[in-house]
Amino acid sequence: MTASRSLPAALAALLLAACAGPDSLRLSPPPERAAPSGQPSVAAAAASEPGPVPAAAVELDAELLYRILAAELAATRGLYGEAVDRFLDLARELRDVRLVKRAARLATYTHDVARSVAAARLWVELAPRSLEAHQVLAAFQLRAGRLEEARRALERVLELAGERGENGLRLVAGLLGRQVDKAEALALLRELIEERAAQDAGAWLSYARLAARAGNAQAAEEGARRSLEADPGRWEAALFLAQVLHQAGRAAEAAGVLEDAIRRRPQEASLREAYARVLVAQERYREALAQYRELSRLRPEDRGVLYLVAILSLELEQVDEGERILRRLYEEGVRRDEVAYYLGRVAQEFRGDRHEALKWYDRVGGGTRHLEAVIRAAVLAAETGDVEGALARLRAFTPTTTEQLLRLMLAEGAVLRDAGRLEEALAVYDAGLEELPDNVDLLYARAMTLDKLGRFPQVEADLRRILELDPDHYDALNALGYMLTEHTRRYEEALGYIRRALELKPDSYYILDSMGWVQYRLGRYQEAIRYLRRALQLGRDPEIAAHLTEVLWVSGDREGARRVWKEALEAAPGDKLLMELMDRLDRGASLAPAPEPR
Repeated sequence: MTASRSLPAALAALLLAACAGPDSLRLSPPPERAAPSGQPSVAAAAASEPGPVPAAAVELDAELLYRILAAELAATRGLYGEAVDRFLDLARELRDVRLVKRAARLATYTHDVARSVAAARLWVELAPRSLEAHQVLAAFQLRAGRLEEARRALERVLELAGERGENGLRLVAGLLGRQVDKAEALALLRELIEERAAQDAGAWLSYARLAARAGNAQAAEEGARRSLEADPGRWEAALFLAQVLHQAGRAAEAAGVLEDAIRRRPQEASLREAYARVLVAQERYREALAQYRELSRLRPEDRGVLYLVAILSLELEQVDEGERILRRLYEEGVRRDEVAYYLGRVAQEFRGDRHEALKWYDRVGGGTRHLEAVIRAAVLAAETGDVEGALARLRAFTPTTTEQLLRLMLAEGAVLRDAGRLEEALAVYDAGLEELPDNVDLLYARAMTLDKLGRFPQVEADLRRILELDPDHYDALNALGYMLTEHTRRYEEALGYIRRALELKPDSYYILDSMGWVQYRLGRYQEAIRYLRRALQLGRDPEIAAHLTEVLWVSGDREGARRVWKEALEAAPGDKLLMELMDRLDRGASLAPAPEPR
C-alpha cells in the first residue's frame, strides 16, 4: 500500500504555520541557548507577512512532510546547522517566506554568520519589498563585517520606510546600535544622514544617541547640537544635550541649555525635572526648589516631586513648609520610612524636641535611612540618660553589609565612650578589629578611647598603623602631632605631622589649634597666636579659647588673655577647662610648662 500523494490543506497550513508562528518556539533551542543581545529578532519580524505561495495551496507528499519534520527534529536535537540547511532547501523549493524565517531564526542561535546571511538573502529574494527582510539582511551583513553590502541593505531600508511614511533613519540607527563595533556603526550612520537628511533633527538625535551608546561623548554632543540647529524647538534634543554635558562635568552649560528649552516649552515637565536635578548638583538649592514647585504644579499627582519639595525646603531651612508636606505624605502612606526619618530630623535639629525625634526615628522600619535612624535614635537615647536603651537599639539592628556592621560598631563604641564606660568601648573596638582587621575608622576610634584612658604608647601605635595604611589620613596626622606635643618633647616631629595635616585640610579649626599649640611649645608665641586666633574664628571651641588665653597670658598680653577668656566663658558658661584656667594662670601654673620664647 503506498502513501497518499497529498495531505489535506488544513494539515499543510498547520505544518507551515509551525515554522513561522509562536508555536514553533516549542521546538526551538533550549533557553540557555537564547539569542545573544544585539541579534535581530527575526521570529518577531513581520509574523503575518504571507509568502509567495499561500499555505493552503501547498501540496505535501510523504517525502516533503518527512523533510519538514526532519528539519524540526534536527533543531530539537541541537543540530542547528543541519536544521538551517534543511529549512533553506525547503524554502527555496516551496518559495515560502515562513520557512526562511525559521531558518534565519535558528541561525542566530549558533552565531552562524554564513547561514544567517544566506537565510536573509533568500528572504529578500522571496519578499523583495519586505522592510523587515532588508532590516534582517542589513543586521546580518553588519555582523559579518560586510559593510558595503550592509550599506546597500540599509539604503533599501531607508527607501522602503520612506514609502511607508516611517522614519527610516530611526530604524537604521536602531540596527546600527545593536552592532558590536559601535565606531563603524556610528561612521556609517553619519554618512547616511549627511547624504540623505543633513537637516533632519530626528536623524541627528538618533546619531547622538548611538554616539552615547558608543561612548563617544564628543559625537553625542555634536549630534544633539545639530539636531537643535535643525529644529530649535525639539525639546528631546535639548534634554539629551543637557544630559551629555552634565555627565561631562559641564553642569553650568547643561543648565543653560535647559533654561533655553524651558523658555520655548514651559509646560514640558521632563525639562523642568532635568533642570532641577542639574541645579541640585550645582548646589543651587533655592532655584531647584522653585523648579520642583513648578513641576509639582504640572504633575500634582506625583508624590515623588512633592517629597523633593519638602527635602529642599528643609535644606533651605524653610522648616514649616517642609514639615507640613512631610506630615501630609506620612498620612497618605507615601515613602513612610524616609518621611519618618526626616520628620525625626526636623524635631531634633530644628525643634530641639528629643522625645519627638525619638518617636519618629523609631517609626523607621526599613529603607535606605533605617540604619541612620537607628543610630540617631541611639545617640538621642544616650543623651537623655538611657544608655541601655541606646545600646539595645543598636544591637537589635541586623547588619547585611560590612559597611553597616562597621557603622554599628563605631556607634556602639561612641555611646559607651561618651557615657564614660571606656573599657567597654575599648572591648567593642577590639572585637571590631578582629572582624575587620586594620580598619582605619576602628583604629582611630580605639586610639581616641585609649587616649582617654591615658595609654599613650598604645595610642601612638594605633595612629602610626593608620598612617601606614593611609598616609594622608589628616585626623591621624593631627592626633599624633597633638599627642606628641602633649605627652613628649618631640615637638619638631609633632610639627611635621601637624603641618602635613594642615596641608591636607587647611581650614580645619582643630588642626589650626594643634598648629598653634605646637608653635607655643616651640616658643614661637606670635606664630602660635596667629594660628590660634584663626582657629577660634572658625570654631568657637572652649579648648581653643583656653589655648589662646594661655599663650596671650604667657606672652605678656594679660588684658587680651582676660578678654578672650571672658568671651569664651560667656559662650560656654560653666565650662570646666575655662573655669580652672584663669585661676591656674593667676597662680602661675599654666596648662603646660611655659617654653622659652623665640
